[in-house]
Amino acid sequence: MDLIQNELINKAFTLGFKSYFGLMTSVNKECYHLWMNDLQKWLREVHNIHIQIIFLPTNNRFVFAIYKHKEEDIESVVEYKTYELALEAALQEALKLI
Repeated sequence: MDLIQNELINKAFTLGFKSYFGLMTSVNKECYHLWMNDLQKWLREVHNIHIQIIFLPTNNRFVFAIYKHKEEDIESVVEYKTYELALEAALQEALKLI
């Protein structure tokens, strides 16, 4: 489990996120992607924060966009090698909106 993952998990739980996996301070590597999807759903359903991961076919990279009702949208200027890295970065930014 790397530092970014631990920071994301701790921040989410601090803000009141209760995962299907429980109130754990860490999530094993095999479940981390499922945990991120669970967090994305919570952000959407509880806080009306919507995350979109966008594939850029010209260079096989991903970027993200975050939409929150009645607030400015956030779009990444950084390109990520994988969908999961883009989602993780988007979740970090989305938690700052709470």
